[in-house]
Amino acid sequence: MYTARLFALTLLTLCATSALAQTKPIVGTAPFFRSSAVTPATAAEAQALVTNVLVESDRFMVVEVEQRTAIEDELFAQGDDAYLDGVVTAVEPMGAEYLLFGTILDVSAREQVSDGTRTYAGSVTYELRKVSVGTREVECQQTIQTDVADQAVSAGRGGLVGLVRKQAGGLVGRAAAAALNADSPDAAITAAINDSRSQVQSFLDTCFPTTYEVLAIEREGDGGRIEEVLIGGDSDGLRAGQSLDVVELQVFEMSDGTVRTRERPVASLRVRDVQGEGFAVCSVRGRRDQEALRDAFAEGTTLVVKVAD
Repeated sequence: MYTARLFALTLLTLCATSALAQTKPIVGTAPFFRSSAVTPATAAEAQALVTNVLVESDRFMVVEVEQRTAIEDELFAQGDDAYLDGVVTAVEPMGAEYLLFGTILDVSAREQVSDGTRTYAGSVTYELRKVSVGTREVECQQTIQTDVADQAVSAGRGGLVGLVRKQAGGLVGRAAAAALNADSPDAAITAAINDSRSQVQSFLDTCFPTTYEVLAIEREGDGGRIEEVLIGGDSDGLRAGQSLDVVELQVFEMSDGTVRTRERPVASLRVRDVQGEGFAVCSVRGRRDQEALRDAFAEGTTLVVKVAD
């Protein structure tokens, strides 16, 4: 087994207290799986972007897997499944619950000449997968693609040059303009990777939805129906009128010793008032949901609140 010699682990971020650490999932990242046509530097840049987005979100503890290149080609030759297995085995002793596993599908830098000036437009396509370390199952995946030359065509008047000019007016992202107007192929690819930042954030929002806790009952109706609740958590981005779902977490231990969690819908909420950092008062929609939430509280059910899909 190559894993023991292949990987070194670095803990990138630590929570200030053990209590906070328990609330943040531990997520591992690794240099992306790549074909021989993709350089190790490009794979490392893609990993660095994903790692930075994770760290900057302040929602995770992040564990980074660093490759030892002596035998990486041998694992790559066995395919991404073998490489994935090696990375999961590496992050498991560090307590990682999930792994963000990337596969670079395509990179390119196209030469372009305008007004006698030679520049390069970069594009990159890669797949991100959220993998459960406990079950080694892929729970969520998304293909991420940035192609600023295509963005220029869709931008309309002015083509490639027009897009760069529009960037100066704040209509196009700085990273996209850099990927479009790079002075070398490598710089164009690097800028294209940086331009995928917003898509990585979208992936995290979808695959790691922010959850909240029901902290208190704010108002009851007849028969003990729960009409309003106070929720707490990372409430950044919550707004009045937003829809939320209350779900029951059911934990099952499988015969092979792995643990799986099932979510059972309980009630729907609507944010009525965001009160400072981390708190919001929510109304419970409908009499049936109010009664279901009352019963769940009475039974001591483990409940979490999620942003509605």
